[in-house]
Amino acid sequence: MRQTPPGPMNNKPRSDGKPAQARKRPPSAGPTASAETSLKKITPARLTAFEILTLIGQNKGHSDELLHSARVDALSPEDRNLATTLVMGVLRWQIALDARIRTLLQRPEQRLAEPVAIALRIGAFQLLHLDRIPPHAALSESVELCRAAGEPHATGMVNAVLRKLASPQRRNPALASTSRSLPSPNVSPIPAGSSSAG
Repeated sequence: MRQTPPGPMNNKPRSDGKPAQARKRPPSAGPTASAETSLKKITPARLTAFEILTLIGQNKGHSDELLHSARVDALSPEDRNLATTLVMGVLRWQIALDARIRTLLQRPEQRLAEPVAIALRIGAFQLLHLDRIPPHAALSESVELCRAAGEPHATGMVNAVLRKLASPQRRNPALASTSRSLPSPNVSPIPAGSSSAG
C-alpha cells in the first residue's frame, strides 16, 4: 500500500483529535529557494550596504571599519563607491528617512522588523537623494532585499511605500530641516503596520 508522504497539506488528526502541525523550517536549513532567487537579483553594492547596515544595527561593527573590510575591497570600484554612499547616506539621513516612510505606512504606530526598516531606508535614500539611480532599480532591489532577508510577507508593503516615494510630487523633499544630527544606527524608530501601506 502506497503511503502518503508527510507535508503541510497532510495534517491528519492525531490520536488526541487535534490536527497535526507541520514542522517549521529550521534556521540551520539555510535560505529558502525564494530567498536564494532574490539574492541573485540584488547588485553587490546594495547587498553589501544592507549587510553592513545590519551589522551596525547589531553593534557588530562601526561604519568606518566595515567599509574597509575585505568584503568591500572585493567589490568593483563602482560598487564600492555605491555601497559606501548608501551606508553613509542612510546613517546620515536615518531620522528624516524614517519620518518620510512613517507617513506612508498604514499603521504608523507599530514598528518594523529591522531588515524591513533597513531595506526601506536604502530604497528611500536612493529615491530622495540619488538622482542618477533609476527609481525602478532602487525600488525592485529593496523589495528583493526584504525577501532575501526572510521577510517575504513585508515585500508588498515595501513596494507600496517606495512606489509612493518614487512619484514625482514626493521626490526631492527638503529633508535637511528634519535631520540635523547623525542618528544612532542601533535604533529602528520606524513604527510600522502589517504588510500594507496607507
